[in-house]
Amino acid sequence: MKKPAKRKQTPRPGVEPGDEVFFHHDGQPSHGRVLCHGAHGCTIDHGGQQRRVYWSDVLGHKARAKKQFEVLDRGDDGAIVRDQSGRTRFIAGEVPEPDTRPDETADDVSVVRQAVEKCAPLKKSLCAVRVVLFCRR
Repeated sequence: MKKPAKRKQTPRPGVEPGDEVFFHHDGQPSHGRVLCHGAHGCTIDHGGQQRRVYWSDVLGHKARAKKQFEVLDRGDDGAIVRDQSGRTRFIAGEVPEPDTRPDETADDVSVVRQAVEKCAPLKKSLCAVRVVLFCRR
């Protein structure tokens, strides 16, 4: 008896736990959240059930998981970063500088003053009422 041919698996770079991917399941396209991944495929949470999916059955990303990185070292071709779990990795390409602007929180009075100053003279009273109502939400 001849053994069935093995599927050739091509790893999907960029698939990380927490990502949402599209995949084939029972001949139908489905989607789910990646729980873990390995050399031959990944385990996906699909409707509360865990499904093992080969890389050849993964169609693509629906959404990537949000990651927070701490930049350890930056260079011309990329940066070395550390994620929340402590794992370090290299990110190729330009890594944006962190946003160092101060918080743009202002009290309601200054927001109203700025909005009223921008309004046309005839619409000042209506504009002030709208801004006050918006700030109270």
